[in-house]
Amino acid sequence: MEQQPSALKKTLKSLLTWGTMSNYLFILPAVAMFLTFNVYPYFKVFQLSVYQWNGISGFPKFVGLANFKDIFLDNPAWWASMRNALYITLLALTFQNGIALLLAWIVDRDVK
Repeated sequence: MEQQPSALKKTLKSLLTWGTMSNYLFILPAVAMFLTFNVYPYFKVFQLSVYQWNGISGFPKFVGLANFKDIFLDNPAWWASMRNALYITLLALTFQNGIALLLAWIVDRDVK
């Protein structure tokens, strides 16, 4: 007596056809570049952030989240830099959007 293929086997078989696999092969370089240049650096930066190390000599010493505690609780320069970054961002956005709105209004006018 022959067994009927299950719905899962049919679905897997249709996913693994050459036409479908060739589609995945076409996007493989883009996925590899995305993982290499976007995802991997985030993990590497987090790994480096939990170590005390000057970046050149010696071995890194694991300090856990102490670096974050030092920045957020013990370093007033951090908060000053965040305030300055927010100020510059708001200033730039205001002027850029204002100029863009003005230029759009000029271009949209009826010229006779």
